[in-house]
Amino acid sequence: MNFDRIMKIVLAPIILAILVKSINVFSFYVADLIYGGISNWDADNSFLVLSIHHIIQAVIILIIIAVYGKVRNISFEKFGFKKTGFDQAIKYVLVFISLWTLVQTISGFILIWFFNEPIVFGFPLTTRNFLGHLAFQIFLSGTSEEMLFRVMVVVISTDILKNVFNRKALIFYLVSISTIIFMFDHINFNFSTLSITHFNFLQQLTLLIFGIFYGWLFIKYENYWAVAIAHNALNGIISLSALLLYLLLKL
Repeated sequence: MNFDRIMKIVLAPIILAILVKSINVFSFYVADLIYGGISNWDADNSFLVLSIHHIIQAVIILIIIAVYGKVRNISFEKFGFKKTGFDQAIKYVLVFISLWTLVQTISGFILIWFFNEPIVFGFPLTTRNFLGHLAFQIFLSGTSEEMLFRVMVVVISTDILKNVFNRKALIFYLVSISTIIFMFDHINFNFSTLSITHFNFLQQLTLLIFGIFYGWLFIKYENYWAVAIAHNALNGIISLSALLLYLLLKL
């Protein structure tokens, strides 16, 4: 393997990880600015900043892939925005959702009842706050994030590295780097002090499992819609499971 190929393998995920984190940080910056003028819509900041952030993030990604696709002659269908593959992919989505619902419920019960793990919502638990947050999870979370972590990262990486690996090695590489970037982007940093402000082991473990599934599903069927639905549904299940366990504790 020559030096140019090695540099592609090493630099491509680093550059994409920096790009992903930059989009994330910039989108939050703009969302916070917008929120300042409409904070009365969501005084407890339970869903509005996240919703604005994910909309801005999606717009930025669509612009990036449109420009990249134009330059590299890659159609929107190649980025996964198509009907084909959806019917086959959604079967796996439904199976995975069913299995994860069981895992989420049992593991949550064990963590709370046997290890006294607290249930943290991050906002005052009112009906309005929870429904707003749930709506964000099931309509926007995966819709935006799958454009970022699977559509942009996987398709651009494939374009850069298609002549570097054989098919099996490329699939393993793409699933791995998209999952690592997915996990990395859910770690928060204070860049002025170069310190980590948020890292949750259980969240990272969940992201690892989900990232592998989303990556495999997107690469196999090349369908954005199925992966976005899976992401939205699983995030909704996590939120509903937390509420259910919280209410059971109150009985």
